[in-house]
Amino acid sequence: MIKTPSPDNPTFTFTCHPTTSAFAVPYKTHLTTLSNRTSTHPVNVTPRWIAVGALTFDAHDRILLIQRSATDTMPNLWEIPGGGCDEEDASILYSVARELHEEAGLMAKVIGPQVNEGYTFPTRSGKIVCKYNFLVEVEEPEAGESNDGLNEDGGGKRELKVKLDPKEHQNYVWATEEDVKNFRAGDVELKFTSSGQYQVIVDAFVARRILKVKEPEEAEGKIQAEKAVETEEAERAVSESRRG
Repeated sequence: MIKTPSPDNPTFTFTCHPTTSAFAVPYKTHLTTLSNRTSTHPVNVTPRWIAVGALTFDAHDRILLIQRSATDTMPNLWEIPGGGCDEEDASILYSVARELHEEAGLMAKVIGPQVNEGYTFPTRSGKIVCKYNFLVEVEEPEAGESNDGLNEDGGGKRELKVKLDPKEHQNYVWATEEDVKNFRAGDVELKFTSSGQYQVIVDAFVARRILKVKEPEEAEGKIQAEKAVETEEAERAVSESRRG
């Protein structure tokens, strides 16, 4: 059953990057294509659930980060919008759009490409989940339209309004790459839910630069070299953050 559009469950109209075709199917269909994957579980096992993350950027090359509620699990830590796929979702990509809308009130305009490979992990309840993360561009009010969807930030930039569910998240920031690497956006300290979450956020900035390169084949070697440096720096930064 496909979810019926409603104010709380709108129709999502988005385009997909050509490389995301494997995710344009319901998650249970996708699960049939998976075999044992690299896992953080002691024994490699086939996942039974799929989760997604929306690496959402604005027009100023800032990524959306949301802070978990103080009363939820992993209280006060930062992450990207995302969550588990539902059986009613038309596709995994639909799940990305739905989770972004539910957790941030934003509408996906373009989804993809995927950032890094999917990775498998066990939840606290024992579920074996494979998570995929995607770059996402969101809809913005066009010139002449109401500015109800925009705020003015402290630096004079117009930023998209984010609507959080206070039961799940309590704050948000639009963070630059420098903010992420410094674990601070303005006066807000950024402590992430995991080193893996931090890593995929850093890698998202690299992936976004790839999309902006006019001749990606010529730039591929440079980008991969940059990504390797980013990975080494990320591991060192997370280690230092934990010691702090």
